[in-house]
Parts: sequence; structure tokens; C-alpha cells
Amino acid sequence: MRLFLALEVPGAVRDAVDAAVGPLRQRYPGLRWTRPDAWHLTVAFLGEVGERVAVSLHGALEPVAGSVGGPIALRVTEPGRFGARVLWLGLSDRPEGTVAGLGERLQAAAADAGIAVDRKQVRPHLTLARGRDPDARVTQTVVAACPVVDASWEVGEVLLVRSHLGGGPARYETLAALPLGASDPG
Repeated sequence: MRLFLALEVPGAVRDAVDAAVGPLRQRYPGLRWTRPDAWHLTVAFLGEVGERVAVSLHGALEPVAGSVGGPIALRVTEPGRFGARVLWLGLSDRPEGTVAGLGERLQAAAADAGIAVDRKQVRPHLTLARGRDPDARVTQTVVAACPVVDASWEVGEVLLVRSHLGGGPARYETLAALPLGASDPG
């Protein structure tokens, strides 16, 4: 099964971002726009994981999530792009650097559990659209047209999510919720 770890984006934030970027969909129809119900903040991509390893994964990841000091405050920041392929809205976190550190520790715990994790630094963002081909690219003009969205929230858990691919857009199934700050330090 194809798995990843993510922080959820609540409905009110998805609605605010969706309303703000709606006009861009009309203006740049050649881009492949992501669905608001699929927006999440990925902290670790685990890839294909066997059923037996997936069962033991919860126990390996729960202490890492629990070691965070509690909920993480997130705020939507400026738009940006990864090359000409991805349009995104940045996210800031409080305490600053918590999301990147959490992602690094979760990736390490998954690797220790036997998963061949592609270890990458987490750059908190929401992917809005992808360039499909050379005629539909994410240019600096597209980024400049992207509105600033005033939205913030707190997240209190990391989700272990399964991707179902094929037959249309990816579908996501939450397999487990790992509370942040739930470990008893004593």
C-alpha cells in the first residue's frame, strides 16, 4: 500500500484558500489544479509499504508524534513555485521549525522500522496546481497573480494516510491519527 504522513488542513481553511484561488483556475485552465479536499501538509512520503510493515508502523511513529510539545500553529503565507511544475502556498509554523523537525524525525523512525524512505527536508506548503506540459507551466506571472490568503489553524495530530491511485484522482484514506504531544516524558 502507498502511504504518507500528513498534517490536516481543516475545512474552513480549505474553503478560504479555494475561494481565493478560484479565479486563477479560470485564468490558467491549462494547469492541473489540485482538489481542495485533497489538500494536506505532507511531512513524510513512505511510498509502497507491505501490509506487515504497515501494521508495526503505528508503534514506531507514535512516540515521535507524542514527543512534540503539543499542537502546532500553522499560517498560510506567500505563494511560490517549484520550478515551472508546481504552484504552492507556503505555510509558517509556530514554534518555528517544528514541522521540518517533526518530518525529519518521522522519516528517521520510518526508516528504522524498515521502510525505504526518501528522506527529504520538509518545506511546509499546500500544492495548488501542477504544470501539465510545456504549454502550461507555472511561471512567475502565475505566482504573482496568486492572492495572499489570511488563514491559520492549529493541528494536534499527524495522520497516517493511504493513497488509492487509478480510476481518476487519488483518493486518501486515513489509517491512523497520531496525537502530537501525547507522550508522557516522565
